[in-house]
This record gives sequence, C-alpha cells and structure tokens, in this order.
Amino acid sequence: MTAANDATSVEVVFEQRSAERHLESVPLAHVSVELGHVHHEDFERGADRLNRHFAAVAAQARAVLGQFEAGQVSTCFLVDDYFASGDPRSMIRDPSRVIPALRDAAASHGLTIDYVARESACASYADPGADDRPPIEPARLLAGKLVVDPPPGTYGYRPPPHISGWLSNGQRSGAPSEAMVPDTWQPPRQSGTHRHSIFMDVQLWDEAGGHRTWSCAFLAAVWQALRLGLLRDDGRRVAVAQAWGGALPRVWSELPPVVQLTPDPPPFSAVRTWSVLPRGNQLVEAAVSVVLDQLKVESRVVSDLQRQAKAAGAQLPSSIAARVGYVFF
Repeated sequence: MTAANDATSVEVVFEQRSAERHLESVPLAHVSVELGHVHHEDFERGADRLNRHFAAVAAQARAVLGQFEAGQVSTCFLVDDYFASGDPRSMIRDPSRVIPALRDAAASHGLTIDYVARESACASYADPGADDRPPIEPARLLAGKLVVDPPPGTYGYRPPPHISGWLSNGQRSGAPSEAMVPDTWQPPRQSGTHRHSIFMDVQLWDEAGGHRTWSCAFLAAVWQALRLGLLRDDGRRVAVAQAWGGALPRVWSELPPVVQLTPDPPPFSAVRTWSVLPRGNQLVEAAVSVVLDQLKVESRVVSDLQRQAKAAGAQLPSSIAARVGYVFF
C-alpha cells in the first residue's frame, strides 16, 4: 500500500509474522540407524531379553552400517517410557538402570549406541532452555501438518484427523460416493494405487477424561520425522540431542528428549533412516508410511534440509516415505 502527499511518498509493506521467524537448521548425517525400540515389558524380562535382542540385531545392523563410511552414520535407540508411565512398578521408568543396560548389551555384540531417545518426548517434553514456556509437543506439531485429500469421487465425508483421530490411505469399504447405488456394497480403495488396493485405517490417538493418548503407530511416525529433521516449533529445532555428564537421573523427564551417549558422533538427524526391528513391528511401520505419505513439510524446512544434505554430500529423496528404510528380523 502506498500513501503520498506533495512532500513525501511513504511505502508501507505488510508481511506475515511467520515470514520473519528465524528457522534453525538441522545438521544431517547420511543415515540414522535405529538399533531397536524396547517396550517396557521387554525390559522387565531382564538382561537376557536385551542380549537376545542385540544378538538378533547385530548381523543386520552391521550389514547396513558397512555400506557407509565412518562419520556418515549415527545409531540410536528408542525407549518406550510413554506407555509405561502409568505403571509405578515398571523398571523402564528408571533411566539410570535402562541406559547402562542398553549400552552394555549393545557393546557385548559389537554395537555402539550414539543416541537414546524417550518415546514420551515424541508426545511432549519441557523446553530445557525456558522454564516459562509451555511444553513442546512434537506429536501435535506433526498432526498439524497432515494434509488429507478425499478419495476421488467422494465429498470428503470423513471428519479430518484432528477431529476423528483416524487417518486412512484411501476409501473405506461401503463408504458413500457420488456414483454409488444405495445399499450397494463397495470394496475399499487405496488412493493412488495402480490396480489392486491395500487399504489401511490408522488410529492416531484416543481420549478419555479430556486426556489424549497418542497411538504407538503415530508416535513411531513422530520418531521418524524427528530422525529426518522435519519438525520445527515456531522455527526452532525440536528434540535436540544433548550430551549428559555425571550420574543419570532416575526420572526420564530430567533428561533431554534425546541423550547423546558417545563423544562427537555424526548428527542425530539424517538424510535417510534405517530401522532394524523385529518382524512384529511391520504393521506399525506400515501405518507410519500412511502418516508420512500425507505429511506436508514447510517449504523453507525442505530448502534447509536440501542444503544440509548437499553439505553432507548426499542426495535428499523428494518423497518422505522414500527416505525411510527397514530391516525386519
């Protein structure tokens, strides 16, 4: 808008506030290799259970790690303290016991864990640098970036995920469409498929008594998004890895969301991720792909990741789901 008189001409420019916010860069390794995801019931089975896990993981993990040069790959491990939080008897509540046990079990099979993350931080964690700020909620940040397109031939009859708590990759069986004859069954249909469909309905969360509990599948999608450096909170990096000196606390909330365990490892986030997981995790990880396929990342975050990938000497796939790989055993 321009206002002028005989003496001066003043130009007034209006810009969105978000355009002025500084975007923090996320340094990237070539690959982030997840060496496992321990549930509270797994840990409570004792050291033998952890040793069996790393014995099964070791060969597959070394095969992945051997494809890259030193300094290009970081390793990580996710601890499920989220669903164990309501059980005061759960041993996984005590990081001073869990983290040393994980390090020792991994080392006994020739593996090193660079970073340990807590699953509860994928849902929410306190900002370590600002006591007066509300908690940072990666899960809500990711949920706010889901962009759902109605299947072809429908009117968007399903409520959006932020209302329903459900996300799908297509059209559910029997769902109404313009061309349907009343009382005629229609099979489910996957969006974007060439001929045959694999339809999935993914529950993102449920609520009871005003409290939202995020699903295991959705937190796994948040975990992948953090490892890929996709999330920002008002321009700031989310779940920044931090080294921990001294004795470990007995409460996870006293630790950073991601704890760095080794000196000077490659970055926690990476251009690509690989996860070495038991075969029982396949269904959850298929649901992760449904979520990532409908994720819209801010354009300037995409630009930053492209710059960081180039600086690391790696090429960033345009598809988010294409950046995620698995080895199931």
